[in-house]
Amino acid sequence: MLLPEQIINALEEVSLDFQSSNREFSLQVAHLQQKMKSHKSLPTNTIRSRLGWPEQSPGAYPTGEQSLSDQDWLSCTHLPSDNSAMEDWKDWAHKILSNVTTCAVDGSQIFPAGHWAVPFGAVQIATFENHHDGTYSKNTRFEIVPPKDFSSDDDSSFRQVISERRHRAETATLANWIKAQSSEKSSSLAIFDGTLITSFASGPDRPSYVKSMTRLLEASATSKIPLVAYIDGSRARDLSTMHGHLAGIPTPRIPDSTLLKNSDWGSRTPVYICARNQGLDGYGTWARKIGFLYLRSSRAGLPARLEFPMWIVEDGLLEDVVDQVRAEIIAQGSGYPYAIEAADVAAVLNADDRRRFEAIMSDFANKHGFHVSLRTKDHSKRRRR
Repeated sequence: MLLPEQIINALEEVSLDFQSSNREFSLQVAHLQQKMKSHKSLPTNTIRSRLGWPEQSPGAYPTGEQSLSDQDWLSCTHLPSDNSAMEDWKDWAHKILSNVTTCAVDGSQIFPAGHWAVPFGAVQIATFENHHDGTYSKNTRFEIVPPKDFSSDDDSSFRQVISERRHRAETATLANWIKAQSSEKSSSLAIFDGTLITSFASGPDRPSYVKSMTRLLEASATSKIPLVAYIDGSRARDLSTMHGHLAGIPTPRIPDSTLLKNSDWGSRTPVYICARNQGLDGYGTWARKIGFLYLRSSRAGLPARLEFPMWIVEDGLLEDVVDQVRAEIIAQGSGYPYAIEAADVAAVLNADDRRRFEAIMSDFANKHGFHVSLRTKDHSKRRRR
């Protein structure tokens, strides 16, 4: 049980440390922002050469869009004005998404429980497909991860297996949808909730994550169906790392979103090519073919990060894709793409779902004659919660 008085007292004891850290961080941000300003006058090819294109990994490389503006943000002049009525915004979004089919995939998982005699878990994958003509579909698929898929006996290993299985199922589901859409006449957009760059994956499971992601990227490139990854409130440091390299500053621990100044809703940064030091190893030819930009997706809070295969830029589809993301956000109404939210709602497994799953598994265990037990601690928790 948390006691507010104790929290307040503990914070007051270290308040000076917080103030000192905040001052130091603010000075670092201001210094790097000043360096960024001086870099804007450099030609793209000069920056790339100084950064060691394409072999080195300086966080990011600029594209030809760098010369479009000397500002951090590119304004979106074809949006309704700020004083427009909500209906005008809705009409704009409807026009942009007319004849466009969007699809988002999300997942949820059940990790192995300590009170089962053998480890097993489950993942649920939901797909939300919206034709923006009044018709849409939601589908879910439930998959058991059986005991044979767990090679270790520790809880952290169990969670890693389930997390990798969920990621693999999400990317495969979206890749299959992309392939199916290649024969459709209407425009399509696949939306991935999360990053295309698997910096979060390490150890023996990393090759599986990389394989899943590069297959998704290949599906998009081969089918010519745009794919965009949406990262809400990203803490990535690719731009700050790039400008740190250019300025000769040790790798700054400053998130890109902090480095970028405020802007109007719907504006975006120029496109950059991701060249992160960790996260793109094993991507092969895709290591320098993933672009990103930041989008002012809400009037308050951090910008969103969009990632996408660079063929979208090369084929001249980027503006359409970004407009479709803007329209999805307007349709949702609170700074997040509607398709992703709808997929999340369909995929989520709440506490009641998990208890229902355990009851079904208990019946299944009794039917097939294998041992299950519930620890005294678990009985106690259930009585109290």
